[in-house]
Amino acid sequence: MNKKIFICFFICFFMSIPVLSFSSGNPIKTGEILEEFFFQAPDIQKDKDYLGLGQEDSFLLKDLDADFFLIEVVGAYCPVCHAQSAEINHLFNRITRDEVLKERVIMFSIAPGSTAMEIEHLRSSWNAPYPILKDYEYDFHGHMGNPDTPYTIIVSRDGQVMYAHLGRIPELNEFMEKISRITE
Repeated sequence: MNKKIFICFFICFFMSIPVLSFSSGNPIKTGEILEEFFFQAPDIQKDKDYLGLGQEDSFLLKDLDADFFLIEVVGAYCPVCHAQSAEINHLFNRITRDEVLKERVIMFSIAPGSTAMEIEHLRSSWNAPYPILKDYEYDFHGHMGNPDTPYTIIVSRDGQVMYAHLGRIPELNEFMEKISRITE
């Protein structure tokens, strides 16, 4: 009897390997096009002001007054996301202090699957000066190929993915140089 259970387990395990290997999807890559997507507008007025939104409930990237968008896909329970939150804050502050980049780049995070309470927890525990958008139903996450987190993309106004990176962002000075080169 135990041998039959072991064989059944063994067969089920090996049959599930292809499913497991594709579970993170096929995330969007540099050079691909991010098709238009309606993002859910943030609830906080300061975040709406930064994005240049009025009372809209949703928006497209092309509705925003920027040439490039740095989007950080984060998970509420992602240890790497939590570990790099201070670096992301510094990145945002450096972008908004740079005379050229602050006019050309809008930066925000999006938290797939996170509730409003989880997003508020991220915002307060990370002391995030940038918007963290909702994606409770994983709509944007699926739209961009279900990446693991953190996943960073820089997208041009016309949807061209100029940069895509899974994991911790590069060293800050190096990444700022990369952003400057991309946005020239």
